[in-house]
Amino acid sequence: MLYAFGVNGKNAVVESAKAAGLRYVTDSRPGIRRQKTGEGFTYVGPDGERMSYELNVVSGWSDWVQSCELMVGHLKEVGIEAIVTPYDYTPWIEKLNSGDFTMTIGWGQAGPTPLNHFR
Repeated sequence: MLYAFGVNGKNAVVESAKAAGLRYVTDSRPGIRRQKTGEGFTYVGPDGERMSYELNVVSGWSDWVQSCELMVGHLKEVGIEAIVTPYDYTPWIEKLNSGDFTMTIGWGQAGPTPLNHFR
């Protein structure tokens, strides 16, 4: 459906977004963009660099490592580059405590296994 912008720059899309408590945004401002690459897509940040993440996990937690591999596969399917990097517990917790990571996973309130996160 096409909408015609009025003189004041408002249209039905903007007004309905506002009525729903949402904010209407366009791709005319810098931010994350999806770009066509070959037969798929990739995401780039405001700086034009491809988005990529390192997902840290404790190497001895094989169920968590396997879950991370699944997550990375899903991220890649939508065009976000990611890799799994397993660490021994001590280096992992040091990175966690210092904030030296782009993505990390460990445990949560869903229980001691990552399987609860997927239910």
